[in-house]
Amino acid sequence: MVTGASATPPNKGGRPAGNVRAPPEPPDYVATMRMEDMLREAAAAAPAEAAEFQAVLAKYEGHPGVQRKLAQEEAGARQRNLELNRPAYFELRSRIPDKVGLVEPKDQKGLEKVGCSPELARAILDRPALRMLRATRAQLDIAKAAVLKPLQIDG
Repeated sequence: MVTGASATPPNKGGRPAGNVRAPPEPPDYVATMRMEDMLREAAAAAPAEAAEFQAVLAKYEGHPGVQRKLAQEEAGARQRNLELNRPAYFELRSRIPDKVGLVEPKDQKGLEKVGCSPELARAILDRPALRMLRATRAQLDIAKAAVLKPLQIDG
């Protein structure tokens, strides 16, 4: 038979229930650093070994778990973007009359004639990409590059 402090029955963790110190409380704030951030900082701090750090970073970013995490983050960002912007897209699209095409009408009077308010007509002339909001997928697919190029934001 065992006597003394070790005679007390063990607790759930397998340690004696007697004079055991409770684990410390976690701090309110824990500063963490992601692996890729540490590698980038190390590459910046030691230019001589930067190529080696970049190689390790590339290997790290190629890991399937990291790829999965990045894909989940991107999917989440796309979903948030969709949820936030979809109502505004459909609201703006509903304000543009069906008769506004990719090319015609070309001037403010023509846009007002097909049902645009003066403010909306000016907005369409200032931002030609708005014309694409009323276009169907089929119209966009068959449109020539020369028609779509001026409608691009970068255009």
